[in-house]
Amino acid sequence: APADAVAAALLEQGQALAVVNRLQDIPPLLDRVRVLSPVSGMPDELRERYEWLSGWVALNVGERREARAHFGRALEAARRAGDIGAQVRALYGRSASETFVNRVAPDRDRAAALRDHREAARLLENLIHFGRAWHWVSIVCWGCCTVQFDDGTSGQARVSIVS
Repeated sequence: APADAVAAALLEQGQALAVVNRLQDIPPLLDRVRVLSPVSGMPDELRERYEWLSGWVALNVGERREARAHFGRALEAARRAGDIGAQVRALYGRSASETFVNRVAPDRDRAAALRDHREAARLLENLIHFGRAWHWVSIVCWGCCTVQFDDGTSGQARVSIVS
């Protein structure tokens, strides 16, 4: 549908804004996307990107629970669409929100963050194993941070902004 094509272009613009750290400019684009393609009927490919961007916007303003919910919905849409790369992206986003990007938050869920991180790494390893990951390696490695967990383990949290 033409409206979905316009919505997809707006979401691409939102990702470009995220790359240059202009997250504050993304909410108006998300509003326009919702007008063109209501969330309840949004195709999974659009829904994944919409929820993923919404997650980063929420996390940027300190709304960790809201961010986690957006990343969870992005993951569900990516799974329905069968998009492994988008699943990796959503899992890394949810992992970042569960640890609140290393900020002190009494209710953060480090165990869930580690599970999401490991699941994303497993999916990415499967892509590499089957020779389909060179594109994804460059995308997923756009931003990295190390997360230290209470049990002494650590993990690399990678954030993909471009796909």
